[in-house]
Amino acid sequence: MIARVLLVPAAWVATILHGQVPGTPGVVHAGSSSVPPKSPHEGWWREYMAAPRVRLPDGRRLTLFCQGKGTPVVILDIGLGGGAWGWATVQGEMARQTRVCSYDRAGYSNSDPARTPRTFDALEADLAALLSAARLRGPYVMVGQSLGGAIVGLYAQRHPGKVAGLVLVDPAVGRQVERMAAIAPDADPTASRLAAARDCARAANDGTLLPGSKAETSCVAPDRPGFEPPAFASDTYRRWQRSSNLHAKLAETEGLDFATLSWPRGTQTKARILVLTRSFSSTGHPRAHEMWALWNMMHDEVAASSVDGVNCVVPRSTHSMMSSRPDVVIDTVSTMVDAVRGHRRIGNRCRYSD
Repeated sequence: MIARVLLVPAAWVATILHGQVPGTPGVVHAGSSSVPPKSPHEGWWREYMAAPRVRLPDGRRLTLFCQGKGTPVVILDIGLGGGAWGWATVQGEMARQTRVCSYDRAGYSNSDPARTPRTFDALEADLAALLSAARLRGPYVMVGQSLGGAIVGLYAQRHPGKVAGLVLVDPAVGRQVERMAAIAPDADPTASRLAAARDCARAANDGTLLPGSKAETSCVAPDRPGFEPPAFASDTYRRWQRSSNLHAKLAETEGLDFATLSWPRGTQTKARILVLTRSFSSTGHPRAHEMWALWNMMHDEVAASSVDGVNCVVPRSTHSMMSSRPDVVIDTVSTMVDAVRGHRRIGNRCRYSD
């Protein structure tokens, strides 16, 4: 069943894409950083910088950062260009209720780079290998934002017995570029996004990605967390300047083809689904409202792929809802965890309105 909230103008983003157990087998611990000064997310950053890396069967290692205790385990997956830090505003609060794990996909932060093209199949396979190697027991509640929503959705489709619930934060979906282009062919961001990703990777290689530079403003600022403690800022810049994150983003941009994404399919899943869709505000494009309406309709279709699903339009929200409406993200995950624990349906009513 599907429900909607009345539209409330908010920041509309026109683009379409976008714990720790010592001695656990398969886990390699990374070095920790110095203690940072005061920060709203000081504790999160300190623990994240010391998070272990999990060795996959092919020898690569991915950073996995878990907080809290309890079941179901919540798995967090972020959008294109982001790492575990995208969840810093919400993970700690979620972890008050249960165990919550975020991770860095191949090439981001301390995770080893990929050896194969970053297709949807490859991204989902990495997630499956990570969860198996880390010995995290399901069934999980999986939370995905943007690209991360498509990855966890594909995982749930391929491993139906391992996922009890999905919370999808403005998720990417199959054929979205093709369907959006039918409304506004001039708004397809694919070519410009790829060109920008290549320019940024080149700037990182050339050493021109310097603080305050034009390249830094266009390449780093959009995906760089603006809330990390100052003691980590220089370290964060070093990571960007050695180009790992930008090359990871380029690899994903080059490898992803939404025409081949087989999620969601027409058959219904038993996993509960809560979709959070950003609210509308005009970008100036003459067909902006039609584009947003299609985006919302695609999310209705995602919710309808579950026997217990709902799509909620979140007032005053943006694509990066962990920043614009962290309260809603936290509350929605809590609602899903409670439903899974109590073996209850999530129902068909949205709670988020002015």
